[in-house]
Amino acid sequence: MLIRISLLVLLAITASCGVSKKSPPTELYNHWTHSHEEDSAEAKVFRPSTYAFPLSRGREGFEIKADGSFIRYAIAATDGTEKMPGQWKMKGKGVIEVTLDNKTVAPYELVLVSVEKDKLILKP
Repeated sequence: MLIRISLLVLLAITASCGVSKKSPPTELYNHWTHSHEEDSAEAKVFRPSTYAFPLSRGREGFEIKADGSFIRYAIAATDGTEKMPGQWKMKGKGVIEVTLDNKTVAPYELVLVSVEKDKLILKP
């Protein structure tokens, strides 16, 4: 019952955040960093890279730009950050398709639950 209610709440948030196929909200254009401490079974949480995160051994993230370019920030083997450029496009309502220039990484999707200036929530 609780999972069903949570899913309904997430769907309502998605509908109210203005995510559409044609024009994503301008708040989406940012450098987002994974805030794994805030994750749940229903949500993967990201904050702007300027957020005051607690100490962590490494954090992944990505940057979405209005011109269609995308940068994935992966945790490198030396705990540093590896930048992986690519492109993004809206595939459907609330669905972003990402294609990286590194062809060893298959295209993948980010499914938006909600986006605000200081918080982005994706489906896990």
